[in-house]
Amino acid sequence: MAQIYPTQESINKLIATDVAKVTALSAIPIPFIDTLGVFFIQMRLVEKIAEKYNVSIDNKKITVVSSIISSVVTKLATEALSNLSRRTNIDSIIGETMIKATVVSVSTTAMGEMYNTHFRNGGTLENLGIDAITDYIKTQLSSDNISVKNIGEKLINNVVENVV
Repeated sequence: MAQIYPTQESINKLIATDVAKVTALSAIPIPFIDTLGVFFIQMRLVEKIAEKYNVSIDNKKITVVSSIISSVVTKLATEALSNLSRRTNIDSIIGETMIKATVVSVSTTAMGEMYNTHFRNGGTLENLGIDAITDYIKTQLSSDNISVKNIGEKLINNVVENVV
């Protein structure tokens, strides 16, 4: 019997809902609360996408590790962009909170899309390896989804939405 997949629209909506949550949560200036909240939401996002594809989650360690890696990468990217913005004096226009919200938004979207692609291609949590991750990154880079232009546009949109 053929596998019935969820529509891309339903997955996009699921990802967008959780991206909105992590973006808002990342603006909370209480240390560790924002990081723990983002970690939890990203972990649940993976679980919800797995449910849509009827992928069982017997071992939650994989989703925990995945969320931890995403949190570390997000923190490093936020620090790098914050340092760059301070050196270029852009930080007076775009605050650190906006930078963090943008990076968290981009990383959560990427995480959701990567798991969606992996599960749609018949993958499970147990066989998600470095190959699946590098394939996803290559696809995104070749499609220009992860470009300075697109990330910059997202940052500007976040600033405009929060100023207006």
